[in-house]
Amino acid sequence: MLFRSPRPGVPGEGHVLIVDDEAPLRAFARQCLVNNGYQVSETDNGQDAVRLYQSLRRSGRTPDVVLMDLTLRGGMNGVEAAGEILRFDPDARIVVCSGSVNQDVQNIFLEKGFLAALPKPYDVAELTRTVSNVITMMSRH
Repeated sequence: MLFRSPRPGVPGEGHVLIVDDEAPLRAFARQCLVNNGYQVSETDNGQDAVRLYQSLRRSGRTPDVVLMDLTLRGGMNGVEAAGEILRFDPDARIVVCSGSVNQDVQNIFLEKGFLAALPKPYDVAELTRTVSNVITMMSRH
């Protein structure tokens, strides 16, 4: 199962970049976020994620949160893409998304610069709450 039955989401605002190579997951996350007030950009691979983030930042539309899947097909994986984004913008707010998020995994990724870990399958309330919390807690200067 790619996602769980939707519960009500947490409304908010901001720009979210979704990086996931599974089209149904991207579509579900996009719909959940858009329905709760967020703008969404998306891509399906690490290389394009880095290029898109850089392009958005240069145009003054920096994503407030990046939802980064770890296992991206072909080329750059999620950890590598996140590293490139953080080298370009040390203030980037990246949330790791994975089907296997436990406390040990979460601690490892927090050490690598991710701000939170979001388990898959997605749950609407958890997805939107995580995005809202990251945006609220991490104001840009």
